Amino acid sequence: MKLITSLFVLIGLAGLFAYATSLSPYGDSEASGRVTVQVHDASGEMVIDATYDFGEDDTLFDVLKRHHTIDYDARSGAITGRVILGIDAVTTDFETDFLAILITGRIHNRHGEALTVERQFSSVGIDLLPLLDGNTYIFEHRDVGSFKAGD
Repeated sequence: MKLITSLFVLIGLAGLFAYATSLSPYGDSEASGRVTVQVHDASGEMVIDATYDFGEDDTLFDVLKRHHTIDYDARSGAITGRVILGIDAVTTDFETDFLAILITGRIHNRHGEALTVERQFSSVGIDLLPLLDGNTYIFEHRDVGSFKAGD
């Protein structure tokens, strides 16, 4: 009986992983457009809510760096690329707290399907996140271990 229960749990976890990764943002950025950036501090207050233009070769990091003071660290290993440690006065240490990136708008999943999402946690970092016209990218201060089911 334990074997059957373990098998069902394993199948359920595999299904959850497949679902979560199918909602990951994939693909290329659009050639140009406008995106909204929102930043929430540790108390949950929105301290930045601004819309910016982006061009063909821009990344979300480029857009942020043009308009804000950005603190970041280059990482390699389990997390590779730039990790945003702070945007203006909202800072983290990436050990006890971090800035989660959430997306509202359109994404393309790993199958190339276009989906509309609301506050979807990005499973890719700032260097791999495609810029899509009209999207909102939310940086939300979170404590490590604070994610709940559905985040």
